[in-house]
Amino acid sequence: MTKKDKKSIFGIILIVLITLILLGYHVVNQYFYSPNVDLRGKTEYSLYISDSTDFDEILAILISDTVLVNPKKFVKHSERENYINNIKPGRYLVKDGMTDRELIHILKLGEQTPVRVVFNSTRNIYSLASKVSTQIEADSASIVDTYFDPDFLATINMSPDNAYLMIIPNTYEFYWNTDAQAFWKRMKRESDNFWNEKRKHLADSINFTLEEVVILASIVERETNVNDEKATIAGVYVNRLNNRQKLQADPTLVYLLEDQNIRRVLNKHKNIDSPYNTYKYAGLPPGPIWIPSISSIDAVLNYEDHDYIFFCASHEFSGRHNFAKTYSQHQENARKFQKALDERDIYK
Repeated sequence: MTKKDKKSIFGIILIVLITLILLGYHVVNQYFYSPNVDLRGKTEYSLYISDSTDFDEILAILISDTVLVNPKKFVKHSERENYINNIKPGRYLVKDGMTDRELIHILKLGEQTPVRVVFNSTRNIYSLASKVSTQIEADSASIVDTYFDPDFLATINMSPDNAYLMIIPNTYEFYWNTDAQAFWKRMKRESDNFWNEKRKHLADSINFTLEEVVILASIVERETNVNDEKATIAGVYVNRLNNRQKLQADPTLVYLLEDQNIRRVLNKHKNIDSPYNTYKYAGLPPGPIWIPSISSIDAVLNYEDHDYIFFCASHEFSGRHNFAKTYSQHQENARKFQKALDERDIYK
């Protein structure tokens, strides 16, 4: 064999080796770095991992929800990247067409996608906790218990008597694995921002504490769903307070009766002995009867200055109210409304 032949054979062998190496690299690359997430027509999928979830449980979830094309490949890649020993809780947004490397990257680094926690004006802390617990990991019992825990509240300069000031209905972004204490710490920061110098100044200018603003706002909240009436209604109650009259607010009786379906307050209800009965006792009740919305809070802070002392629901059932400066005017409005109730057989 000539020297030339040897070189030729060596060249062929070298080409074959390079080809095999490139082919092997391609096969390995395809195995480990090709897309392994198929969401069957969906673009996104939320994976929830709690503090106690281990790798086997994560794998079982992904298999159960048919997220992975090749679960074995995901396991091998997780072992290579040591994700099995670096699990971080949270909510992760998995996108269609992700490779194992991309998926493991967000999981291993804990790159969570926040959830939008939404709660509106609602009945009380229990209904609030029920709503919030469906949106973050903390359960409703822990949210309620923390809210009433004086030791915890002291750490954020609050107390059981004024903790309701922290609750400002709105939309917030949280990480899904937020616990109850972290939730309330965040709400305290949000309430500090809400009760800014402008709102504090407005409260001072009408001789109200922040607690009194929220209490009156809770009554206004239950009186009307019409935002442009709230400041007018707030003005009526401020006039009564200034005149040392009883508030005589029907929503406080509904609160006592714990029946939100009552559409007609009766005289017998007005005899209930409770500091929340504003027909029996003058001044504001000792606490809010509802968690008021921002619009109701601001309506109290910016109440309408007028001479109205009375108001009554419209007999047209429009959701609006008729306002009166004198008792005789109010009686006429009330007769119309009561007649409308009778015509609709509404007796309770």
